[in-house]
Amino acid sequence: MRVTMFTRILLAIFCLLLIFAGHPGLAATQISIDSVIQDFMRQSHVSGGAVAIIKNGEVIHSAGYGLDSLGNPVTPATPMRIASMSKSFTAVAIMQLVDEGKIELDLPLTTYLPEVTTSSPSGQPLMVRHLLNQTSGLMPSVSSEYAHPTRSSLAEAAADVHAITLATAPGTSFAYHNQNYMLAARVVEVVSGQPYAQYVQQHIFEPLAMQHSVETTLCSDPVPGLTNGHILLFNQAIAAPEPMALCAGSGGVVSTADDMAKWLNLHTAQGRLSDGTSLLSAASLATLHTPPSQVSDYAMGWHRHLAPEKTLIEHSGSLMTFTSAMIFNPATKTGVVVLLNTNSLPLILAKNLLTVVDGDSSALEPINDPRIWLDIIGVALTLGTLALGIRGIRRARAWATRLSTASAWIVGLRLLPYVLLPIIVGFLPSILRRGFNSDIDWVGLIYLLPMPSLFSIVLGLMLGAIAITRIRGYFQTRAKRPTPIA
Repeated sequence: MRVTMFTRILLAIFCLLLIFAGHPGLAATQISIDSVIQDFMRQSHVSGGAVAIIKNGEVIHSAGYGLDSLGNPVTPATPMRIASMSKSFTAVAIMQLVDEGKIELDLPLTTYLPEVTTSSPSGQPLMVRHLLNQTSGLMPSVSSEYAHPTRSSLAEAAADVHAITLATAPGTSFAYHNQNYMLAARVVEVVSGQPYAQYVQQHIFEPLAMQHSVETTLCSDPVPGLTNGHILLFNQAIAAPEPMALCAGSGGVVSTADDMAKWLNLHTAQGRLSDGTSLLSAASLATLHTPPSQVSDYAMGWHRHLAPEKTLIEHSGSLMTFTSAMIFNPATKTGVVVLLNTNSLPLILAKNLLTVVDGDSSALEPINDPRIWLDIIGVALTLGTLALGIRGIRRARAWATRLSTASAWIVGLRLLPYVLLPIIVGFLPSILRRGFNSDIDWVGLIYLLPMPSLFSIVLGLMLGAIAITRIRGYFQTRAKRPTPIA
């Protein structure tokens, strides 16, 4: 019997109905997942990203979206830098050695790293636990990772933390600082006798069959298949190389969405692998997920949030050209990992996707990235500063002529803002480190906030140029004044 096209269409529709009848909510969930991701990609102007979603030990969604910097489609197997999500691997490495009896969390850090000498206001010693909880008292204001930008090993990074006076007593306050996890990774090296990257490869990646994951030492280290990430400028993703900095232990893992799904499954399965063996004891995993009481919500490589009627455990990561986020609900055993090859807001997408998977699409968090307005304002201020600066330079001689009879201290007071502001601009990263606990340098500022950074640089240059031309004009005018006859 000949089957008509109309009959084939009816049969196809009937089969689809049977599929969705057997999986109520599957169609709606899949459509919601893709629509949430596509909306995010469009609104955030990300070049490319990959998403994996797990539930009860199974991967229920794994897909890539957009393009990499070479124009190739992103897939769940596309490698990307996961940035600070790497801290969860360092925490697991430490706890594996705790399980083996080789590390004690509450021994002084000098037990394992005698070269790291610190003092605190209370005399409380710095312990390994404090590093993982980010309560060590180390902060950018007292020990910046950018103070020694040429460091290329964990041993060198540990040697830099010498004779440091901690900002707070260990264990008393939270301060997110990459150096904590660099020191923790160095402890792994010393105790295990292996380079940190080799330890992670042998004891974590291989048992989990994370075949496309690798630990790098520098944030800019090349990895096969890894292309450049992107910065955002006027809502346009622009490919750029990741700046060189030490990332081992704190942000050096390069992985894929497929591999990171295995990592999430480990954390929702009490530390057990798919074959039932344990990578980590259940007690150690519980310690990883439990913050210190009344200090912060930061556990060990994870934030633990107590939301209404549920607990969520998450961590995000941000380099200059890559961002990432992972989150899971330990009660429902659902989890989401988001990897983006653009500096963006991945945690919003991860939270929204988890909300959808857990059955509540009504509480999605809006995407609100103000950087386009910062770029516009930065350009406007830069152009205005250039115009006023050129005008000030051209009128410098007239200014000097008017003040040629004034005393030097009056001229100095008038020039003071033109001298001080360029100095402040030059030391802006240091001011941010000391005043706002933000560990960043000028390269980082330019990558993250290109137009505001350009405005700051132009402002400093213009004010400095005005000051120089006014000072030169003042002394030239004074030299031409006739000498009084005695």
